[in-house]
Amino acid sequence: MLLAVLFLLAAAALFFWTVTYFTGSAESVVISVHGEKTGEYDLAFDQEISVCGGSNIVQIKDGRVFMKSASCKNQYCVNHAPIEKGNEQIVCLPNQVLVQITEGRESEIDIVAN
Repeated sequence: MLLAVLFLLAAAALFFWTVTYFTGSAESVVISVHGEKTGEYDLAFDQEISVCGGSNIVQIKDGRVFMKSASCKNQYCVNHAPIEKGNEQIVCLPNQVLVQITEGRESEIDIVAN
C-alpha cells in the first residue's frame, strides 16, 4: 500500500513539473547549429529560415514552429509536431540543428549552490 502511494505521489510530481515546465509564455525561437546559436526569431512574424546552407528549412507560422524540410534520411524532425510553448524543441540530429522556443520571462535565479 505504501509503495502504491509513493508511486502516485511521484507520478503527480512528474506531471506537475511537466505542466509547469512546458507552459511558459513563448516569445521567440532560437536556432543552433553544431551547438552554436545562429539566430533568434520572433514568433509573432511568419517566416521561413534557411539553416545549414538550405539543408534544413524552419518555418514560423501563426506562432508555431516546425521543420518544413531537411536533408537527413530519417526525417524525424520534419515529422515532429509543430512546437509553440516555452522550452519545446525540435532536433535534427544528423545535421546537428536545434530549434528551441524560449520563454518570455527571464529567470531571476542565475545559479544554485549548496
